[in-house]
Amino acid sequence: MGAGRAGKQRHRSLPAQPAVHPRRGRPAYIQAELYRANEIESYDTAALRLRTQAGVEVSFYTTHAVPSHFGPLIHYHFAEAELYGQVPGSLYARMRDGGVIDYGYPEKSPGDKIHDTIQAIRAGEPPACSVQEASNQTLAICGAHESAPIAEVPRVLVRQTLADPGVDDQLTWVDGLQGALVQCFSQRILPAEHGGFSWARAGQVVDLEGYRSYPGG
Repeated sequence: MGAGRAGKQRHRSLPAQPAVHPRRGRPAYIQAELYRANEIESYDTAALRLRTQAGVEVSFYTTHAVPSHFGPLIHYHFAEAELYGQVPGSLYARMRDGGVIDYGYPEKSPGDKIHDTIQAIRAGEPPACSVQEASNQTLAICGAHESAPIAEVPRVLVRQTLADPGVDDQLTWVDGLQGALVQCFSQRILPAEHGGFSWARAGQVVDLEGYRSYPGG
């Protein structure tokens, strides 16, 4: 799960469930909400809920249409512990018996994944995330597009400010969106389920079992 101007957790959440076989992390169904504030072809804000073939529910929130960087926030629920994280910050587990395990800062060396992949290729070892596992992200994105059309954010909520001081680049953002996504993250709901966001539009549940191709192109 993530929330921020550049959410990064979609491709980590799905491969993080190896179970017994990589296919157990494959999405079984998905429900999504897609929104657009910027003048672009695709969406700049997404909220989705999916369930994997292993029965694990994943909620994910991301947007580029907020005025400041925030997150990603991470919260995993396990039988014996809950895993928390925020970037910047540490990733830590709070055990059911009260113990805490600190895993450190996951983004301390973001380039390590490239070096690790090169080393795996040289050693003839499988990468940390296989092509089959990575394809789960593609399946989730295709399913999200089938679940919901891209809804335009009401222009009355859209703001524009300079992205950075001294740079002639406009940042387009939505008033109240950052707080809305954080609320949804905390409650594990989609925006349309909140009841307090007039701009929210629910998507349909899409069955991804046996999914073979995206009909949109």
